[in-house]
Amino acid sequence: MTEQAAKTKVALCLPGGGTSAAMFQVGALAALEDGIEGFDANAFDLYVGTSSGASVAAPLAGARSIQRIYRAVIDPADVYFGLETKHLLRADLGEWRRTIVSGLGALRHGARSLFSRQDAPAPRLLLEELERLYDSLPAGFFTLDRYERFLEDFFARRGVPNSFSMMPRPLRIMAHDLDSGEQVLFGSQGFEHVPVSRACVASMASPPYFSPVRIGDRHYIDPGAAQVSHLDVAVGEGANVIVVINPMVPVNVASVPTGHGHRESVRDKGMVWVLNQSLRIGIHRLLHESLARISSTSDVGVALVEPEPSDGALFMYSPANFAARRNILEHAYRSTRNLVDTWFATGAPFLHFYRRQIGNGASVFPSLHHHARAFLRPDRRAASLLWAGALLRCFVASPPAKALHHAISTRVLGLVEAFIGAAVQRFHGVFGRELRNPDAHRDRDHRFLVLENRRFNRST
Repeated sequence: MTEQAAKTKVALCLPGGGTSAAMFQVGALAALEDGIEGFDANAFDLYVGTSSGASVAAPLAGARSIQRIYRAVIDPADVYFGLETKHLLRADLGEWRRTIVSGLGALRHGARSLFSRQDAPAPRLLLEELERLYDSLPAGFFTLDRYERFLEDFFARRGVPNSFSMMPRPLRIMAHDLDSGEQVLFGSQGFEHVPVSRACVASMASPPYFSPVRIGDRHYIDPGAAQVSHLDVAVGEGANVIVVINPMVPVNVASVPTGHGHRESVRDKGMVWVLNQSLRIGIHRLLHESLARISSTSDVGVALVEPEPSDGALFMYSPANFAARRNILEHAYRSTRNLVDTWFATGAPFLHFYRRQIGNGASVFPSLHHHARAFLRPDRRAASLLWAGALLRCFVASPPAKALHHAISTRVLGLVEAFIGAAVQRFHGVFGRELRNPDAHRDRDHRFLVLENRRFNRST
């Protein structure tokens, strides 16, 4: 390794954008691992996450495999990362209680002024009364308390430290102080005492959807468009190679999917998506300006992965829908693999610098998981991949296989992997379902005991 390569510090920046954006990042990282030899999503020297990107960066900094996360997200039967809608959309009862009390007070005050025996109030006074109602609106519709408990449980079950100081790799999570407007980096000096799960939800508190998160005597919110400063954070931490996966690009499609069929304008998607498009425009513009500034004023190499504006329709479907989730993940994987091929074909400067430390070319042996994902049925994919992975690892470890590794083309090897996956899918049967769900035999025995008790009760 050269002296310059030894000084290389590589950072991964994951901005936010919601659940769909996090899925795009998972798919893109899986593709980078498969497309660049030696690339390891757990080997970055620094992780910077904001909003939903923080929930992806934290497990990676905690040494959890991106391939395992990919399988968990794409397979509805996999409980590795069992995120559900109920973990996110829980009404903030405290805020709604405050809204009702203050709103009733504002209405009572306004009614007293309106129906008093004095002269009719001036329009200006009526507007002041309306402002009382405006100030009574909730600070956020939902609370992230349940999502924080979900993250705590996930970290505990999967062996991810919930402390910044115990993380295997440095992690920074960005948020903003609500009352001062200052940027805060959880995990940096002075903020390393905050639990990682608490920092994640503080970075996700995006108004008006989620209420600000209180830590100590301060309130914190999602950075919004200011999250593009995570590039400056990475540079300030000494990174000279930055990989950015930005899902927030303006939507530019001819047909917009809505609950009432396809329409021509984002406006037909409603207020939420008008706000979303506004945020996408701001983030995309500021991000590219920041990239241009860093490239012109420093020797930092930047790799940017983002979808095309014409791909925006993928993000307009609910991520709770399995088909939509799979489309996002697989599109992110395919488009990123194509991007990696373009990088190698054009000799991207940052890639040359990056290869000196981590790899020296595109891998000719793509991950077996990609072929198996595309081939196997969703309800049997997890168990089949376990068996196919074990068989192929034994096969690849033998000396003849190492020779084949360099001699057989990617396409032929992919067919071999798919054939093994199909054979496993045919024969794994009930055992495979129990392998996918380790508690299946326990549930089966429990149901058997319940039936036996019912029969006994009827007989007596």
